[in-house]
Amino acid sequence: MKKINIFIFLVGLFAVACNPNKDIYEKLDDTIQPYNTKIEYTLVAADYTAASKAALDSSKNNSDTVYAKAIATKMAFNTRFDAKYFTPPALAAKFLAYNKNSSVNVTYKTDEGSYFGTITKYVMFGSDYTSLGLSGCFTVAAPPEDYLSAFLLAKYPTAVANNFVQINYKYPDVSTSVADFWRFDGTAWSKFSNTNVFVDNDYLEIGGYVGTIKKFTAAYPPQNYLPHYLMLHKPYAQTGDTANIVYKLDDASGNTSILASRYDFDGTNWVLYNQIQEEVAQFIHNGTAWFYDPTVYLYIGAAEHTIIVNYVKNDPYLSAHYLQTNYVDREFYYGANYKYVNFNIVLSTRRSYYDPDNIFAAMSDADMEIYLLDRINESLLLVLRTKYPNAQPFIDGLPVYYKLTYLTYGLGNKTYTVTFKCKSIGDFELFEGTVSAK
Repeated sequence: MKKINIFIFLVGLFAVACNPNKDIYEKLDDTIQPYNTKIEYTLVAADYTAASKAALDSSKNNSDTVYAKAIATKMAFNTRFDAKYFTPPALAAKFLAYNKNSSVNVTYKTDEGSYFGTITKYVMFGSDYTSLGLSGCFTVAAPPEDYLSAFLLAKYPTAVANNFVQINYKYPDVSTSVADFWRFDGTAWSKFSNTNVFVDNDYLEIGGYVGTIKKFTAAYPPQNYLPHYLMLHKPYAQTGDTANIVYKLDDASGNTSILASRYDFDGTNWVLYNQIQEEVAQFIHNGTAWFYDPTVYLYIGAAEHTIIVNYVKNDPYLSAHYLQTNYVDREFYYGANYKYVNFNIVLSTRRSYYDPDNIFAAMSDADMEIYLLDRINESLLLVLRTKYPNAQPFIDGLPVYYKLTYLTYGLGNKTYTVTFKCKSIGDFELFEGTVSAK
């Protein structure tokens, strides 16, 4: 497999709000064929900058703009702008010579964190409580969680997904108001749990340059200060506790963003959660265009052979006729062997010792080989149903295939591949028969 590093320039008008590959996806059944040209590459800083510009062009609101800019500053895609929707037009521009049956594996980073635009601050007044049927404050019997979702929905009827509100309200016998952080998911408002929203006093408490400008910077990053801040403000934290901190951050160019970081308490320290994950996605060409390929590639190793061997052991009839005394790592109905990680298709062995129904005696060697390979396919269905009980037949409108590779012992010790299609949740069907590769 060839491996190269390239710069990806994404098409700015490529919208991510919809599925731009729908027509291509509908033709996928005609495009699942062996790939001829395989390439690997990893996105670099210039790629994320280009992706950020493309995302900005497709942004529809302030929240989108914040997420779009974050692609460049964090050098990672995010929950709003997914890499798989930006890569196909880039591949079309960069790989003009590659077409049908070509595939590209793209390595990129995705940030699972949250980004914020303007955080709206709202202080509840007497009339707000009255409109909720309350007498000037919330109480234990009438907690804010029972009222604020509907209240914010009425207060901000034009809110869009990922809008945030810091809302201050009163409890009886509490001298100062309580502040909570609420997020709109596009349908409803909900409390953003375990969240501290940094205000001016928090930056002042940290002091130094951060306290002076009241935000963090690339030179004075939040991870240098927030663990100690949490130790002071959460002295009774228990192992496994989490905290989200919302703060202002200037990037190297001086652009200010409002970000959130999650910290986990390990029993001794508050540790920054690594919300940036490296991912790999494959894209294939169908003769017309590139598109994301959710195909699962599985090598049948020891764990998979163990599933098959255990199935035979647990079947009364199969265990009585297809197990070998003193060898627990193999069976001879399907031929699985988790010690040597192959399927035994030695014809003489199967005819002489593992044919209780006498079905092989009248078969030619060629017919028997086909029969045994079909049995292996049956065992692979067992593997898929065991390993992927929640498998989805479609991802982003694209049918999902499982391409399996396994080894055989006997008749030349070959490597085979076979493709199954997920036909319903957790169930599969054979899509493409066994292909041998010596």
